[in-house]
Amino acid sequence: MLWPGSADAVRSELERLSSDWAALLDAATAANLDRPFAFPWPEPRPFVFAAAWATSELTKSAAEIGEPAPKRAAGAAVAYRDGGLSTRRCGGFP
Repeated sequence: MLWPGSADAVRSELERLSSDWAALLDAATAANLDRPFAFPWPEPRPFVFAAAWATSELTKSAAEIGEPAPKRAAGAAVAYRDGGLSTRRCGGFP
């Protein structure tokens, strides 16, 4: 995935990818979901396991993308509380 160029473009791209993933899962038949699938397990499992695993990984990644904003806000609140003189950092963000 290439960098879309702005936060708004990132949001739009993530929404598009989410819609594409949901459409792919909606179109899957019971036979497709039961089909053996080996990755990422050593023994093949039904594709539905891989779909659930991928969905949870995508959800986790989306949460990690949004994580820095609250940390920056928390750091700014500490600086404001301390009269703007704080050198304390929150999660590696100034």
